[in-house]
Amino acid sequence: MLFFSPWYTGKEFEASFSYTASSEVQIALAGDHKGDLFSRKKLLFTRFSLPKTLQEQHVVLNVPYISRNVCGVRIEVLEGENFTISDLVVKGKSKSCLVDWQKDLVTLDNVKINGEKLLTDDAAAAAFPVRIKVKRVLNYGIFSAALFTAFLLSVSFFFRVKVVPSRQLFFVTVVIVVMLFPVMNMDVKSIVSSENRFFHKFPELTAKFPKEFESFLGDRFFCRNKMIKANRKIFDFNLFSNGTLSGNGKAFYGKDGWIFSKGFDSIAMAQNHNRFTEDELKECARRLDEIADEFHARFNAPVFVVLMPDKERVYEEYYPDFLLKQRSHRQSRLEQLTDYLRKHSKVTVIAPLPQLLEMKKSQQLYYMGGTHQTPLGAYISALEIKKAVMAKFPQLKALPENISRWKTARNGDVDAAMQLGFQNPEKELDSKYLTALSPVFIHRHSLRKMHEIPQMSLQTRHFVSDDKSYQGLRILTVADSFWLRISPFMVPLASEEVYAFYGSGQDFVFEPFAKQIDEFRPQAVIIESTERFLHRFLTIKYGE
Repeated sequence: MLFFSPWYTGKEFEASFSYTASSEVQIALAGDHKGDLFSRKKLLFTRFSLPKTLQEQHVVLNVPYISRNVCGVRIEVLEGENFTISDLVVKGKSKSCLVDWQKDLVTLDNVKINGEKLLTDDAAAAAFPVRIKVKRVLNYGIFSAALFTAFLLSVSFFFRVKVVPSRQLFFVTVVIVVMLFPVMNMDVKSIVSSENRFFHKFPELTAKFPKEFESFLGDRFFCRNKMIKANRKIFDFNLFSNGTLSGNGKAFYGKDGWIFSKGFDSIAMAQNHNRFTEDELKECARRLDEIADEFHARFNAPVFVVLMPDKERVYEEYYPDFLLKQRSHRQSRLEQLTDYLRKHSKVTVIAPLPQLLEMKKSQQLYYMGGTHQTPLGAYISALEIKKAVMAKFPQLKALPENISRWKTARNGDVDAAMQLGFQNPEKELDSKYLTALSPVFIHRHSLRKMHEIPQMSLQTRHFVSDDKSYQGLRILTVADSFWLRISPFMVPLASEEVYAFYGSGQDFVFEPFAKQIDEFRPQAVIIESTERFLHRFLTIKYGE
């Protein structure tokens, strides 16, 4: 489902509605600044879980954004039965919105807006209420005036006020008003925050009332979202930090010239702020088990899940110290998900973090100016993957050598440097950013054909090993850009490989190329994701 405004609307949207559902509903939201929402290209999806309810629940969803200007928002109903929507309001700065959808991506059965079932046409228009901007201006004005008044009165009380009852009474009255300020304009109904959780409900009058009421008020106090955003901006400017970030908002310098990206909440990831809840871990395991059962039933193919660490995790010694001091937990969500899946899932989990941490003591495994691994880092990761695959296929013991030697080559990854503002990194950066040890291969993959799936911005590539003397496996790989560097090292273990490339954190969806999978008949399946995109295991699905 797509709510789209033909004009730029500022930084974000807010969608609010009441709903009922006879089962749990999964909603995915993404903001867009290119008017290309149906392609899912470069969209950063956030997943919300709405519980089953037969009585109408009111929710407010803060839609994520990936640029300073958002021209549309995409809402996908991923799962849910008898899901109805009423009182839908899409809040932005434009005067109107359009509702549109694409039938092959979203099933609209049992979805209603304001009591009317959506049509099956390709598009339809709807008018949404517009919030008056005057109210927002008044809120800001009252908020600023109250804080300023409280400051002046505090100064007056401590330095000028004498023991005069009338003045004391006036001061106490103002203080009470300021104390009540947080409860102004509160939404006491159930709402969902951008933290993917329901806020605390108003507590019952029990012994736990004070503590539960504090949680209730902490979720809903007046101007809460505005204060959180203001705090984030202050943090970005480092006005009250113990260090500074030298960068342009998209990337920054760490120690010794190392460049780190700020994209896709990488700072929060490095600080372990985005850990999975217990329910989310169970959901990841459940969905991966369904995938494993599907491939076992169809092709008797085992499923391997590769969890790749990002550069911040392996080279944290080059990350700014003042950022790492703000870690909320010792264990990262990468380690958290690895431990959980190994205990509670049918898939084989491969997490080469320990091997990379050991090898980095003697060799550079990630590029200083990029986000990806060097060829040597990819090689270390590939060794762990091949070891796990060969344990399932003991007949593949005598693999021929695939590398004759290593040499220093100019092949640097500079995506983080380009985010930092370098226009021509090849000329502007020192050679240490651009060179790394590279292999001289004996055997390679050759590209047989490539399929494009435009509506998903998805490419599938069919590789065939040049080594005809050894019969390896037909491997299906669902992965992101890290696999581009790992794939060459899989020869000749993979005599054929279909590689479905998902970039920029796209959801893993098998259905668009299910026919190609059936024709390929894989003997093994590898699903790889880097650390910053682990949330897509919450939505992974084979399809029909």
